[in-house]
Amino acid sequence: SMMEAGSLRVAAHLVQYGHEGEIPVNITLDGNSAAKGFADLKSDQVAVKIFTLHPNSRSIHRGLVSLKHDKLSGDDEQGFYVSEKSKIRAVLVNGDMRTVVYNDELFYLEHALGTSESLSSGVTFTSITPDRLGSAILQGADVVFLANVRHLEPEAISSLEEFVAGGGGLFITMGDRVDVDQFNHDLGKILPWKLRDVVSLEDNSKDNGAEHGLEFGRIRQNHPVIIPLGPESVASLGAVRTWRAIVIEPGAGSLDKDVLMRYSNGAPALLYGRYGLGRVLLFTSSVDRDWTNWPTRASFLPFLLSAARYLAGELDTQAPTRVDVGSQVKISTGEGEEVKVRKPDGELVELSSVVGKDGNMLFSQTDVPGWYEIVRTGKNAMHKSGMPGFFVKIPAAESDRTAISQQRLDSLLGKGTNVVMTSLNKGDFHRLTWIILLLCLMLVLCEGVLIRH
Repeated sequence: SMMEAGSLRVAAHLVQYGHEGEIPVNITLDGNSAAKGFADLKSDQVAVKIFTLHPNSRSIHRGLVSLKHDKLSGDDEQGFYVSEKSKIRAVLVNGDMRTVVYNDELFYLEHALGTSESLSSGVTFTSITPDRLGSAILQGADVVFLANVRHLEPEAISSLEEFVAGGGGLFITMGDRVDVDQFNHDLGKILPWKLRDVVSLEDNSKDNGAEHGLEFGRIRQNHPVIIPLGPESVASLGAVRTWRAIVIEPGAGSLDKDVLMRYSNGAPALLYGRYGLGRVLLFTSSVDRDWTNWPTRASFLPFLLSAARYLAGELDTQAPTRVDVGSQVKISTGEGEEVKVRKPDGELVELSSVVGKDGNMLFSQTDVPGWYEIVRTGKNAMHKSGMPGFFVKIPAAESDRTAISQQRLDSLLGKGTNVVMTSLNKGDFHRLTWIILLLCLMLVLCEGVLIRH
């Protein structure tokens, strides 16, 4: 794990199945020797050896913890992967400031981005009113949240266009202060689709009422902004209800714009677009509770963090998984993305076309312990959100070469199971040898008889 001042803490968990004593431990980082030490190991007990390293300025590091090789060399080393989190500075533009705090447009947004989870993810923010938006406040910013803004001055519009075109991220949310015609006039160049009108969303299968609203319907789960949410957060999106939203002008999607989420009636909920080098997300409802209850749901915070990272181009790299030799590995892929896996011996293998129930691709050629690098190509490669690779290791049980105990057998097979363990003694071995030789002699004689005839 990364620590203050750029230092790296490596905790190696070691177990000795043989003789007790001091074992030399070596650490390499980014291909170079980084630290050496000794671990005092006692038989069958886990010891933790901690190293503090000082890596170079790279943001991604790959290292190796290794011991002196014995007859089973495959379990004498373990790799590790570290990705430093980059800082993300967000500017929140409040289009509907209120004197009552919990009625303010940014109340839930500021609360979410101010949690310890957001701060530990490197997200900081500054809240402003629309009249303060300009090139000065955007200097050094990564993402702008435009929340229920009615109108922007020409200087603010040009500054925002320049910011996004240069690679900045923009997240737009709606509300009762948005004037559709004015918004299209001010931000028409940046918007993925032009806005059309404000509508009420009602579930006709239930008693009508604003509090019912509609749930989210189709969700692009293979998109980089959705993938980091994980199955639990995606599942919890079903608890969100929205009763008011803005609909967009008709038009087909493309590589530069698409609909990532829809309401159950098919109306777009979350839109994606590009402008220059930057990315734009537009949520067609509000970021407070005026039009939706999403800000009070568990999926709101992880979505905001994922959106901020995605828009800033700093999506956290998913931690590499560890699997046993011979196991299958699930690999998430983006739409139109080509994926290959580079094995520890350098062989490059195309990802299997077999798709699991959860939409992930499956890779099963895990026959060699070590680091398997995932190589992603294609125009829609998953930015930094895709898992960079995975480690294949020998199962821990294979390292323990002591005879299995009756207690262990009971835990594996269940009590009450009779297990008969036999072995050949020296006399049995000699008798078996003579029987085999006699059978071989009979085969030779039979072959000779067949040849004569």
